[in-house]
Amino acid sequence: MKNKLLKMISSTIFIVAEIGLLIAVMATSGNLNNWLCFSSVLLAFVFSLMWINFKNKNFLTQFALFFTVIADIFLVLISPQNQAVAMTAFSIVQILYLLRILKETNNKKINLINLIVRVVMIVLVEIITIIVVKDKIDYVCLISMFYYTNLILNLVFACVNFKRSPLLAIGLVFFLLCDTFVGLSSAIDVYITVSHNSWLYRLVFADFNFIWFFYIPSQTLLALSLIKCKKN
Repeated sequence: MKNKLLKMISSTIFIVAEIGLLIAVMATSGNLNNWLCFSSVLLAFVFSLMWINFKNKNFLTQFALFFTVIADIFLVLISPQNQAVAMTAFSIVQILYLLRILKETNNKKINLINLIVRVVMIVLVEIITIIVVKDKIDYVCLISMFYYTNLILNLVFACVNFKRSPLLAIGLVFFLLCDTFVGLSSAIDVYITVSHNSWLYRLVFADFNFIWFFYIPSQTLLALSLIKCKKN
C-alpha cells in the first residue's frame, strides 16, 4: 500500500512539474527557454532513478534517459551545437531502448526478426541516403539516419509488445514526432530543397515549438514507463 501511494504521489508531482515546464517552454524564448527545455529532460532522468533496480535489469531505460541528457547538453545548452556528439548519444539511446524491447519480448522469433529487419533497413537507408545526398554527405547525416531508422523500428516493435509496456510505445510515438520536425528543420535547405511556399516548409518553420511540444511528453512517458514494467 505504501509503495503504491509513493508511486502515485511521486508520479503526480512529476507529471505536474513536466506540464508546468512544457507551458513555460512554449511561452518563453532565448537562454531561459533553453534552460527550461533542458530542465524537463533532466527531470525525467532524475525521476527515473527512483525506480532503478539492477536485479530486475530495468536500468536500461535510466541509461537511455541519461544519454538523452548528454545529447541535449550538446544540442540545447552548448553553443554552437555539436550535432555529431549529440546524434551519437541519441543513437546510443535508441540502442538501449532496443535492448529493453528485446528483454521485454518473450518471443525469440520476434526478436530475431527485429534484429534481421533492423540490419537490413539500416544498410538500405544509409545507401539511399548516400545516393540522394551525394556530395553533401557527412557523419552527421549518416548517424542521424542510423538513429532515425532505429527509432522507427523501436516504435514498431514496441507496438508489437504494446500490452507489456504501453507507455514505452506511446513515448516513442512522441519521440518520433519530435525528431521528424528536428530532422526536417535541419535537412531543409541543407540536404534537401523545399519550396518556401509549400505546406511542409510552413509547417516545419511555423511560429510554434512543435519540437518541444512533442519532446517533453515523450521523455515524461518514457520515464513513467518504468513504474509498471515487469522487467526492463
